[in-house]
Amino acid sequence: MEVEARSPVNSSSRKVAKIDFCVMEMKGMDGIIGLPGILDYYLDIFINILESGRYSRGIAEDSLHLTKLEDLERRYGDLEMPWMEDLDELPEDPCSFTGPPCYLSKPHQEIVQEYLDMFNEHIAPEWRDNAQLLELLLSPEAIQVFVPEEWKGINGFKPVSFEFKEDMPKFIGVQPGLST
Repeated sequence: MEVEARSPVNSSSRKVAKIDFCVMEMKGMDGIIGLPGILDYYLDIFINILESGRYSRGIAEDSLHLTKLEDLERRYGDLEMPWMEDLDELPEDPCSFTGPPCYLSKPHQEIVQEYLDMFNEHIAPEWRDNAQLLELLLSPEAIQVFVPEEWKGINGFKPVSFEFKEDMPKFIGVQPGLST
């Protein structure tokens, strides 16, 4: 059955979805939408109702409307929104997985020096003069663990395999009309 749900606290918030619906005679109720229907189709309306109730209880400073970008900007003044301004040029490597390829492209001694240079930044000041810690971190064993000469991958684990149902979709996109 196609059901339209409207938020009782925000008249502009409405969704229409086809859901399984049981018809029962109930005094004073038009119907009940079950948890699967709320989670799958009407979650933003449900969150809106909960936040409205929270706001009316006087906890306004903690109110955060999860579906409204303006509220995030209001709460976090230093929030930087990506791609809001034109870039003169694109970043050299927009990939977030740059560490391993970069590591593998440099001479090993350069990588070891970078490891040593990180000590001041990554070791708490009260531990920097600890001779035992420095001896451990400078040992050949530690260098082989933290900056190995060659990367052989992750070994010692059995291969993982997954079984998928034949009717499983190749991908799941946003259903039309369900985005906010």
